[in-house]
Parts: sequence; structure tokens; C-alpha cells
Amino acid sequence: MNEKNTNCSCNRYGKKRLTKEEEQVMMIILLMMIVVPLVVGLGFFLIDYILQRKRSWKFHEITNFPKQPDWLMKLEVSALTKKEEKYFTIYTKHYSKEFGAKIYPTVVKKLREVLGNHFKFTIDSDVIPDLTCIISVPKRNFKCGGIPGEFIPKHGESPGCYFEYQMIGDDRIQVTWFMVEGKKYVAGICLYMKNPEQCNYKYREQVIEQLLKEPDYWSTYGLKEETMKVLIRKDNEEWNLFTNNRYGEERCFRFISEKRQLDTYRPFASKHYGKKKSSEYPGDLTVQVCKSRNEMVMIGMRDGERMHATWNKKHQQMEYYRCASCAELYDTPPPTYQSLQHIH
Repeated sequence: MNEKNTNCSCNRYGKKRLTKEEEQVMMIILLMMIVVPLVVGLGFFLIDYILQRKRSWKFHEITNFPKQPDWLMKLEVSALTKKEEKYFTIYTKHYSKEFGAKIYPTVVKKLREVLGNHFKFTIDSDVIPDLTCIISVPKRNFKCGGIPGEFIPKHGESPGCYFEYQMIGDDRIQVTWFMVEGKKYVAGICLYMKNPEQCNYKYREQVIEQLLKEPDYWSTYGLKEETMKVLIRKDNEEWNLFTNNRYGEERCFRFISEKRQLDTYRPFASKHYGKKKSSEYPGDLTVQVCKSRNEMVMIGMRDGERMHATWNKKHQQMEYYRCASCAELYDTPPPTYQSLQHIH
């Protein structure tokens, strides 16, 4: 009778058991089979991320016509919903999603924040909806044209001027350059979004801010004479200042006697205004920014000195208040009426 070998290293199926060294080798092989693909995949992801970030800074060749991304060329702009806001024009479109699926507008949220910081106001989904696909942002003294990426000077074009267009990154940002008298100005930028869930880093905040902070273009062609006149509103005898700047734009300011300051407002028809028929009306009233109060004020001469002038409606006469900072500006010419655009 054969004796049972108690030291046999075989398992119940008769196969030889692995030694500890062999088990360790097998564990290492299994770990490598799991870890290596993860490392390789992560490596490819990081390389792609770095390349795309680098590409998002790239300014492509300049063209003579606005360029459109491939996804927009397959559509018609007329198929998009257009809405004009105060500082920009937006286009929205329908996105195909599974029934009940929720849209996470990652890039739209970022652009709301970027533009809100630039224009100094809070932008929510009512201003820039989640389904926004194009944002056309004109620079000062320009307005949006008929198609995305097209911008038009508000005050007319100077002789010999022309436009150039340049895509940035993966056709996601386009800048429109206005070329005039050997100089170039940013006329506006256009932001293209194939869908609102794209990655934020493909829209470089620094590029957008840099372009929007470029110096503004001011036309020097076909300028008009600046004018200013002070009239009285007939129904309440309130002082009103009417100005026309060199671009022919009229603005109206009303003088609030209680606050002793000028506020802008939309004027009524000209028949509601007239000149004050009173010996108290000084014909040498001027308007300037008071340095100490940092606001527009009326200035009149009193005993050879420049003073703040206010109209006392109750007593129907002018009242004068001395201001040291305004009195010192006697020999300084008043600001151009163009500067009135920057008040309020």
C-alpha cells in the first residue's frame, strides 16, 4: 500500500502550486496590465490638453472676409435666433439632446462672467441664454453688422479704410480689425460655440480681455461743430442743457437744483423748451466737471469769479456758490462736449 505524500505541493486538481516568488511575479504582471493602459491614456489626455491650450492662443492667417466655423457653414445664419443686447448681439440655436437630458452650459457660464466683468454688470441667462451659439461683441464706436463677425463704424467710414479678419484657436474666436490711416483697431470680436458644453480652456479669457481692452477708434472724418445751449422747460421752469458733439449726437441734461447737479435724460419735443425771459438769466453760463464733487455743474461769473450757479425756482433767480477747485480753473479752457459722453 502506497503511503500518502503529505509534502506534495499539488492542489486538488493535481496541478503544482505557485511559489511565493511566482505569485508576486503574477501580481506584478496583473498590476501592469491595469496600470499601464491607465498611465498611457492619462498621458495622451495630458498631451492633448496641452496641445489644445497652446492652440487656443494661436492667431491664424488674416483674411479679407469673415470666416465661419465648419459647423456654422452647414447651417444658415437665418436659421438662428438673433437678439440684440446693449453691448453685444447673440445668436441661439436648438441642440439635439436625449429626451429629458439636461444641458450644462459650461462655456456659456464662463463667457457670461468674462463679459460681465468687462462691461461691469451681472449677466444672467436672460441676457445670454444657455442655448447661445454666437456672441458678437462690437468695440466702442462700432455696431454689429448683418452677419456674425461683421462690424460697422457708427460715425461713418473714413476714405481708404478697410477691414481684416483673423481666427483664433480652433475657429472659436474671431477678431475683426479696422484698418485706417496706417493703423489698426479692434472693431469687435465674435465668439463661436458649437454647443454650450464645450471645455472652458478652449476660450481663453486673457485673449478676450486683451482684445476688448485695445484702444478705441475715434473717427476724425466728417466731424461737426460742437454746440451747447441752455434752455428752460416751460412746464416747470427747469434748467436743461442741450449738447451736440462732433459726431452730431445730441444729449440732454437737466439741472436738479436740490442736488445741484446735472442728470441725463431723454428730452421732450422742442416746443416744450424756451429761453428764460428774465434779467436774472446770465448769458455766460458754462458747464464743466467739478473736480471736488466729480460731477457736471453749471458755472457762472459773479463779481469776476467763477462760481457754481443754481436756479432757485421759488425766488425765480440764480444763486451762486463758491467752489475753490472751480475758481482755480479760470484760465483753463472748458472740456470738449465730447467728454460729456463719459458722464453718467
